[in-house]
Amino acid sequence: GAGKTTFIKLLAAIFQPTSGTVYYNGHRLDDLKMKSYWDKIGVVFQNHQEFAMSILENILLGKQNDDETKIWDALSKVGLEDKIRENPNQLNLQLTRNFDKKGMDFSGGERQKLAIARLLTKESELYVFDEPTSALDPRSEDLLYSSISQIPSDKTVIMISHRLSSITYSNRVIFFKDGEILADGTHKELLSSCSEYRELYEMQSSKYQVS
Repeated sequence: GAGKTTFIKLLAAIFQPTSGTVYYNGHRLDDLKMKSYWDKIGVVFQNHQEFAMSILENILLGKQNDDETKIWDALSKVGLEDKIRENPNQLNLQLTRNFDKKGMDFSGGERQKLAIARLLTKESELYVFDEPTSALDPRSEDLLYSSISQIPSDKTVIMISHRLSSITYSNRVIFFKDGEILADGTHKELLSSCSEYRELYEMQSSKYQVS
């Protein structure tokens, strides 16, 4: 309820601001063609969705892409490659059994991985991950962060997370509270300058300390 997801939806032009202006690379969003703008950004929201289609169709969502190598690479980065390769239908494997009794139902964590793979196959300038590890186990979470770190440095990555340990490596941390930015800086800067950020970080990190 701090306003993080609302901020992202404003940035993605899903919400329209009632006051103020959103800029992208110095250009007002109002002045941009939305299709061209949406082609530049990729977002995984918490309420991501998979569809009763094949793995390939779930990833491409109507986009044309003959490079299966890139798709397999994305599936590998999120830890789904082995599971899908083991199935005889591989990328043609149908998700859910709504239309195919031989289809496969994914767990919550696997659906989250698929949504992230969908994003990683898109050539974007801006990648947004909204609580991307909420349904992942620690090993899968570590694999995801390793994959995100491989996104080229000329791209921008925004990570929304309640787990402060997951954003300590970020170049910049923006701390939201009650719809406003309470603090902005590096992780180390916020530890020293923002008591609420430090309190939350120490509260979470204390659970991993061994007595």
